Amino acid sequence: MVNSCLNCREEEYVYGCDKKTDVFTKTKETVTLYDGNKEIIFNVAGYLIEKSDSNIFRYVYLIDSKDYDNQHLLRYSKFKGEENYDSVIVDDSQDELIRLNNKFIELGLTV
Repeated sequence: MVNSCLNCREEEYVYGCDKKTDVFTKTKETVTLYDGNKEIIFNVAGYLIEKSDSNIFRYVYLIDSKDYDNQHLLRYSKFKGEENYDSVIVDDSQDELIRLNNKFIELGLTV
């Protein structure tokens, strides 16, 4: 059972929660990522926080601020101030991407 906000950040608010393992938060943050030397600014559509028996995983849904069709669902982590955005696609299988996308939608994501 979820007993706390599971690491909600300052400008986030809970938008959807199953009161067991999943929390969907929204924010007005932007994230700057790079494709080579090209800077791309993404709007954060939301974060999904999943709690399993022994772990907490955080995912982010990003939408390019200049190209709405450029959307990404990534695993998000932060350690010692360094933020990481990693693919959720494992071994060329999109099953995890589909599962997480469906969870975002179930908890209220609309894009």
